[in-house]
Amino acid sequence: VPSFTKKPPEVPQVNYQYVVNTKCGEVSELDLTGVDINISCPAVSKDSRGVRVSSGPLNPSWSEYVEEGWRRVRGELPTAQEQLEAQQLEIVPVTQLQENEEKWFSIDNEEYEVRHIRVTLMPKSVQVFLPQQPQTYYTLLERALLGCC
Repeated sequence: VPSFTKKPPEVPQVNYQYVVNTKCGEVSELDLTGVDINISCPAVSKDSRGVRVSSGPLNPSWSEYVEEGWRRVRGELPTAQEQLEAQQLEIVPVTQLQENEEKWFSIDNEEYEVRHIRVTLMPKSVQVFLPQQPQTYYTLLERALLGCC
């Protein structure tokens, strides 16, 4: 049976058998408080091998808030008071809700009810195939991001 697509090149597998990580499996607890907690992964920050968690100031002044907004408009990285990296993290809210009270997280401009959240980095869990022509790829990606047909 003839094949009309090329087989993707073999990606070399990394052998982790001889890698020693003395901190593997170590559980750390950190209390993060603030109005801005940012979680990013290696697709965004290539120098990281885990989920990067950073938190902004606890109570920013008006001028700090505006300055941070302009920094982000210019495409610069957010200012971080604390940073850590982890393979897995859990967000456990410490707030006690009153009856008929609702609180929300904002994740990528979507609202989620405040509750226990677990984030796990799963590297190489999705394989994506792209068209041969880069221009076609960028057009498809642009349409997907903008929600066009």
